[in-house]
Amino acid sequence: MPEQIMEQMKKVEKHLQTFIKTNEANICKLDTKISNLVDEIRAIRTNVNERLDEIERMVTTEGCKIYKDEMVRRQEENQQCQNFITAVKSSLTFLESTLKYGTDTQKFLVSKTSVEKLKFYVVQVYRRNFPCYDISESQVTLNTRRPRRDSQVNFVSAVDIQSSGKKTTFYSGGVQLPGEDIVLADHNNKICILYDSNYQFITSFTLQSHPKNMCLVHDDEVAVTLTDMATIQLLSIRDKIIKVTRTVKSRYLCYGVVARSREEVVVTGPTDDRKNCYWSIISKTTGEKYLHEFYCHRIEGVYVTLNNSKSRVYISVELCNSVYCFGVTDARQYFAYASNDLHHPLGVAVDKEDNLYVVGHNSQNIHKLSPEGNSLFEFRLNEHINSRICRHSLSPLKSSTLNNFQSFPSGDKLRSQVYPLIQRNGTCDVRCSSPRQ
Repeated sequence: MPEQIMEQMKKVEKHLQTFIKTNEANICKLDTKISNLVDEIRAIRTNVNERLDEIERMVTTEGCKIYKDEMVRRQEENQQCQNFITAVKSSLTFLESTLKYGTDTQKFLVSKTSVEKLKFYVVQVYRRNFPCYDISESQVTLNTRRPRRDSQVNFVSAVDIQSSGKKTTFYSGGVQLPGEDIVLADHNNKICILYDSNYQFITSFTLQSHPKNMCLVHDDEVAVTLTDMATIQLLSIRDKIIKVTRTVKSRYLCYGVVARSREEVVVTGPTDDRKNCYWSIISKTTGEKYLHEFYCHRIEGVYVTLNNSKSRVYISVELCNSVYCFGVTDARQYFAYASNDLHHPLGVAVDKEDNLYVVGHNSQNIHKLSPEGNSLFEFRLNEHINSRICRHSLSPLKSSTLNNFQSFPSGDKLRSQVYPLIQRNGTCDVRCSSPRQ
């Protein structure tokens, strides 16, 4: 028995020695791997430092080169603009002398050729933020400074609005009250702002959510859509004070809004599945009275207006690049307007003759349509006013002459302005005005 125990002890000792040797070998291998890993880390750190040094050199040297290239490019561009201005001035001299002293044939040829050439020059200059020009078939003038408030011009430079301590101003809608005060909805700051007729700040009112659109319901009442809450908020504006009078819920998200009567509004937007658009007649007291849905394969930016008899509803669908016209109560589709020159239509408005105006956001223009949906003319906004990241709504102005409309470009990171548009004799003008707080 003791011999068996001794034999077992020898086997255990032998296994223990084998285990110790194996463990020592593994420890040596592990030490080797750790040493190799440390060397690799050091090499990586060296490479990273070298790469950082290289990046620093690139920033220092290449940055200077990029800056110099940019300065050269700007100088060339400025020289090109100066050349355009010189060409415009010389063409103006020739045109004025021809219109004054030339024969009827010469006057006709000049008015049809030189004016178009001048328009091309003006567009090129305006793409680089140069002075204003007013061009018509009978008269051409060069404006070297900002026009007065009462002057009529085709293009104006934008005016920056400083709003320190606030988010970027985003005018998503606005209306003019009968007393000519202006109410604007600031989407980013969740406020409605009241300005006087000279665009001087009067007061503001904080909303519960981001306003999407706005319309005038009555003399002293406006409706604002709060998209995030699927809510229409009625605001009373009396004695320069803004307050909420009523809140009405919508079945779906509400984007556009227009008043049908003193007691009813029409709202538009996407359905919950975002496969269809809808418009809905909503009473201020009883809620939703009528709902109609229509198919659109891409839903975004739905804006609405009515004709003067309130019998037709016009709806612009941004990503479909289309404007639809339906009967308000029977949902009959009268027309669907689309054009290669109208991209991302947003704001819509009608004049006293039921002509329709549509703002093309990406195409940077305004289309005028007849009540039957036929294109009448296109007015192109210059890029400095109508930035590609702007959003626009159109709202009728109550004062002044026959067909006045106000465009509210907004959403730009640097500026947000109001531009009254004056439409006369088949052309559109822009009058520069800027609200300030």
